[in-house]
Amino acid sequence: MAMTYVFYPIDITFELDNNACNVLLFGRTSDKKSITVIDTGYLPSFLIQTNNEQLIEEISRIRLKIDDKGYFVIAVKKIKKIINNLDTVFYQVFVNRPKAISVISKAATRKGLLVLENDVPFLNKYLLDNNVSFFRPYLVEGIPIQKKIRTDIIVEKSVMEPAIAPPFHPKILAVRSLRLFRHERKNNPIAMINIFSKKKSGTLTYLDLEANKFERSSSEKNLIEMFRDMVIQEQPDIIAGYGSDEFLYTLKKRAVIYDVDLKLGADFSEIKYTKVKKRARITGMLHIDLKKFISPWTTTQLESDDFDLDFIRQELGMRNNEVDLQRYVHHAPKMKIRIKALGEESRLVYKLTKKLFPVLKFLIDNTNSDPFNLTRNSYFEIIEAMLLKQISESNNIIPGLPDKSMIEERATFKKSLPGFSCAPGYYKELCGIDISDIKKKLITEYNISPDTVECHCCKIEHSDKEIWSCSKKTGNIPLLIKSFDISPEFSGIKRYFISKISNYLNFTYSRIYSKKAYEKIIDRLEKKIIDINRVLEENSFRIMYADMSRILFSVGSRQECIDICRILDSDIIHSYYKSAFFFSQKKSDLSNHCMLLTESGKMVECGPDHSRRNYAPIVRKTWKNVLKMILQGEPKHFVLIQIKDIIKKIRNHEIGLNDVIIETQLMKELDDYEVTPPHVAAARQSQKQGNIISKGTAIRYIIGKGAEKISQRTMLPDDAEKDDYDPEYYIHNQLIRALLPIIRALGYTEDDVLQDRVQSKLDGFV
Repeated sequence: MAMTYVFYPIDITFELDNNACNVLLFGRTSDKKSITVIDTGYLPSFLIQTNNEQLIEEISRIRLKIDDKGYFVIAVKKIKKIINNLDTVFYQVFVNRPKAISVISKAATRKGLLVLENDVPFLNKYLLDNNVSFFRPYLVEGIPIQKKIRTDIIVEKSVMEPAIAPPFHPKILAVRSLRLFRHERKNNPIAMINIFSKKKSGTLTYLDLEANKFERSSSEKNLIEMFRDMVIQEQPDIIAGYGSDEFLYTLKKRAVIYDVDLKLGADFSEIKYTKVKKRARITGMLHIDLKKFISPWTTTQLESDDFDLDFIRQELGMRNNEVDLQRYVHHAPKMKIRIKALGEESRLVYKLTKKLFPVLKFLIDNTNSDPFNLTRNSYFEIIEAMLLKQISESNNIIPGLPDKSMIEERATFKKSLPGFSCAPGYYKELCGIDISDIKKKLITEYNISPDTVECHCCKIEHSDKEIWSCSKKTGNIPLLIKSFDISPEFSGIKRYFISKISNYLNFTYSRIYSKKAYEKIIDRLEKKIIDINRVLEENSFRIMYADMSRILFSVGSRQECIDICRILDSDIIHSYYKSAFFFSQKKSDLSNHCMLLTESGKMVECGPDHSRRNYAPIVRKTWKNVLKMILQGEPKHFVLIQIKDIIKKIRNHEIGLNDVIIETQLMKELDDYEVTPPHVAAARQSQKQGNIISKGTAIRYIIGKGAEKISQRTMLPDDAEKDDYDPEYYIHNQLIRALLPIIRALGYTEDDVLQDRVQSKLDGFV
């Protein structure tokens, strides 16, 4: 008997059943029961474009057997889709399993047939074709069945459609862990797991410690079993952590050592870990690793909610999740502090996950993507997913991934905006115009999109030299931008992605690459900036600085900023800045970087991305504090005194060990390094202690004293004491190196900073 349920999808996978492929959607019903919805009616497929029906007949008869697995065509259907703005006939080839798409499409290519949509991942295609959006309500009708799946309800669907129901509030379980290590010992054990949820919090451990909220285990094996049982019992919708991909991989490895059954998945599957992308997945629930999800677009939301991102990085990113057995476990005060911090970290993870959940829903609604991958994707992957949704909804063909020759050809094309820059230094009262808003208007006004630029239907109306856009249909990129205007929510995130669309179109690996569309956006933007500068000059202003994010010019007051922007465009998005400091990363008379101070006291950075990720925390803090002093109008010699004071503290070892830890990511596998820079030396030390080290691992280390090469003085943080770091290295190779562009812009030299006293001739205001 068919039953009806309202449910919210949370996770997705597929299973093979006697050469048939079923899609499984895991979720939560409106009455909070866990549910699995099985779709047996969706077949993997790809497209062929040809007029040769004989070849299509040959394709329909393909049956292959590789490694005892069958790959065959189930059916072929003639359909119409749009390519190059023209309705075109294609043959849709349905196959028995996802891998058969690759196998059979290659056979079709060998026959000289044009194959399309054969490189879109199967589940991505399912979500696009069925317009499934996670965490949104759906009415599903189907027959309840019995199956080995760990959910309250299992139903084989016959109908599934959007429903009207209250918003979904996920059950979140935040996790942080602590490992122990001894030198030269491999496979260091997990000693402690801290959890935090709305109704449950505490620490699982087998260590003999005196503290509240401990759930004792007899051994590490028992600890893993307790954690497994707790997760299965709690059935969270979301399990979240910071660096938790690595934690779950370690958990999986430790479970193997003890032969512990770690089948956490709703389908009784193990933790699935992909070593290339370093992603750990638990079927039936969403695993969010905040270390990967907190990114430039999510930080706009956190900043609007007054989250201190430096605090987040300090509390989660820079804190070691391993402790030395001797230094901590047998040192009660140290261990007590670390245990307390572990609980605070779990609470912070929970709070962050809850705050970022609406952002995730926004991204899902605009992409129809799997949330597990979406929380780990780069900005260009998210923009691509947004455009693929638009393409799918408009019945267009999904473009294929570029091959090697296309990538090489694309890499040769370069085009950028003309530069505007001013002399380095301090400036009061500036007005800023948001380039993303201008870009948005240009794209929609001129209908700029890969599917509209130089369209066939409008070619006769334009000269051969002009890049034209279609006047008969709206392109996918303008449609996406217009969809953003429906709601005012997440305006910062929307502006971020709009500002990056042109970058995506010129990205060598993108599916929807368009040199012509990118050129047209840049050409129109250049003309617009020139027009803005002309109007500004007519009103006694001029552009001081411009890049792909904003235009800056000097004004006399906040009201003057408002008035001139009304003259330029009454709807233009603008910002008033109390002050700005311009500097150059290289020796130059013109600046290419600046820091702005808003009326609320927030600092905004613009210019090329010069990451300070490889600098110690004390350097990043000093860099920020120095710029804040300058922007607040402090005299130059006060700024110099501040820098000198930090140098003195570093030299006297008054800086805590945590503030001199450098963190660097491995860009390749350890064995592939021909030389040994400091982070590689540290990585090899860490590997000897039994830690899992591979490409992408974040390595934390300090530079110790001595006359040897720097790489030979590299120490892991838990091997070092406060007085072990080399002050001269941190002064010259870290602090001065980071601050030198600022120092030069203030009119000082490196020698001025390193002198013991401040020269009186430099005591003027900035």
